[in-house]
Amino acid sequence: MTTTPTVTLTTTDDDDDDLPFPRFYPIGTPGQPWTQKEDDEWKKTVPKFQRSYQEQVLDPLQAFAEHANDWAVVEQYGTLSYHDFGKDDNDHDNDDAVLLQYPLMAVRNKHWHSQQQQQQQQCVNVLITGGVHGYETSGVQGALLFLQTKAEQYTTTHNNNNNNNNLLNWVVIPCVSPWSYEHVQRWQAQMMDPNRSFFPNDPAHQTPESRALMEYLFQTLPQQQQQPQKVVVVKPDDDSKADQKNSHDEDNNDTNTNKPTIAWTCHLDLHETTDSDETEFRPAKFARAGLPYRRNRIPDGFYLVGNSGAVVARRRDDNNENENNQTAKEQQQQQQQQFQQQTMQFLEAILTQVETVTHIAPTDEHGNLALAMRAVARGICAVPMAYLGLCGGVTGAPLVATTEVYPDSTGTTTTVTPEICNQAQVAAVTGALDYILLLLVSTTRMAGNNQADEF
Repeated sequence: MTTTPTVTLTTTDDDDDDLPFPRFYPIGTPGQPWTQKEDDEWKKTVPKFQRSYQEQVLDPLQAFAEHANDWAVVEQYGTLSYHDFGKDDNDHDNDDAVLLQYPLMAVRNKHWHSQQQQQQQQCVNVLITGGVHGYETSGVQGALLFLQTKAEQYTTTHNNNNNNNNLLNWVVIPCVSPWSYEHVQRWQAQMMDPNRSFFPNDPAHQTPESRALMEYLFQTLPQQQQQPQKVVVVKPDDDSKADQKNSHDEDNNDTNTNKPTIAWTCHLDLHETTDSDETEFRPAKFARAGLPYRRNRIPDGFYLVGNSGAVVARRRDDNNENENNQTAKEQQQQQQQQFQQQTMQFLEAILTQVETVTHIAPTDEHGNLALAMRAVARGICAVPMAYLGLCGGVTGAPLVATTEVYPDSTGTTTTVTPEICNQAQVAAVTGALDYILLLLVSTTRMAGNNQADEF
């Protein structure tokens, strides 16, 4: 298993009594945001190379393309170019940084269902993304494993049988952030979090990774394909509008060239929650912002993050000693009401399938999952994805889930291995697709309007 690089905390000559809060990260001064000096200091801690994107992602995709040529298309949607930095294999500073170039790859079903082909049958579009956070290994390898072992089952067959697999158009992006994958980092090379950068209307807060993917989804792919017939699923009222705006652009209008022109039904974004989140990545994030850091609990098991569409995920303030338990219960009930029954069934269907592979994370004594987010159901919490610039909110799909696999689980009856983590991601994808197919088969017509989120 690839280990996450960490920065070793060493003693300093600083007088901690004069600091606004205790030092929790070796770079920078507590209470002061980092400058270029601290950024450069952090970059020198990053190992030059941890694993190969070419060997672990591009080569398997090449082999897959040769095997699946009849039913799948592997295509490049962009290129990332970064100068490498950090330390080389001998722990020497990398003064002669080389230019690294990463092809960005997408895979989709070859026979995309056009609008004309769907006059007699409903069809939906599904997006699966992995490696938005490159250090989360099973997001990438799980996406590849789905392609290698399951994707053909959800692809149009070439016989005369009228089976349910004709109902899906799917796109898989195995690795959104290849530099982060190779260097086992949460940030990308510009020290930005790709999963806080999916703002279609705000280039200043995008990363090259998010910009390339949005251009593919909103411009390249729609030009290649005819838009399929729309089938409507209505979300809660405050969801349908909140997801159309992001926190950085209040002027979201119809003339925006990044407005989605393919109606997506479902988006699965494959992630992990690791112990290194609390030992390295979140401490670095808070230190860079000059903020105090308080360690959070890592849930022991798999869980899902759904899209609330509004700020409903409750964050517990441990300093509030006057918290009213009845108020907390009412807030939890309000959260549950935010989820339309159909959306909850979708998320629960995913968990049912995943539970055949690995265990579901329990809540803590306060009913919270990760980052003090209150669970709205077993193994499920919610955040406003589009508002936060998360990848899961970029399409506006009504059925959205971010998977969170826990690869560092201990004390369970079943040892969690990298293989189990990958299989759990595949189970999440197949659970979601099976639910959508069942929903379409059992539904003759779904009413709605253009204001609702559409299939």
